[in-house]
Amino acid sequence: MHAEHEQSTTRPAGRHRPIGLILLLNAALAATLVSGLYLLRWYLDRGETSLPEPAGQAIGTGVPAPDFTLPGLGGGEVRLSDYRGQVVLVNFWATWCGPCRAEMPEIEHVYRAYRNAGFVAIGVNQLEPEPEVRSFVDEYQLTWIFALDQDGAVSQRWSVFGIPQSYLIDREGKIVKSWLGPLSRQELEQELQRLGLRS
Repeated sequence: MHAEHEQSTTRPAGRHRPIGLILLLNAALAATLVSGLYLLRWYLDRGETSLPEPAGQAIGTGVPAPDFTLPGLGGGEVRLSDYRGQVVLVNFWATWCGPCRAEMPEIEHVYRAYRNAGFVAIGVNQLEPEPEVRSFVDEYQLTWIFALDQDGAVSQRWSVFGIPQSYLIDREGKIVKSWLGPLSRQELEQELQRLGLRS
């Protein structure tokens, strides 16, 4: 009798675990789709006649990263070419994007560990007002560089069609790796170490 009761109480837990995983994966997929639709609407509202290639196919590895100059969060300008000679992560994101929120602490962890070794992280926020971005950065205690792509021109030039989207650039200014979706600290650290950086 006791064994039957024990069996009946343990079955539902095993049954719920896959459901939780499926819900988590569905939420991540939904966030990616929403970001794509949001940007599609923005392109159409601007009257663009051609849309960029899907993210991940937009800019290949081994090619020079397109330069950009954007307003920096809190003033000044952020110019990508100013960081030539360092390894740079360019991360396209927005505050409303769930996967972006998930990866922010991961990038922050890696940035703090590798910044003295020549690693720079630049977060390019898409289409949001500065006070909203500032509030987010303060809430998450992020210490890397943030730039504001308020008209979406840089995102368009980089053919960003889903966020988060990230590119890793080597010391010569060439793209060596790209990601569509949230980054983990393990995969980012692995790429930095492959480029000779040590924490």
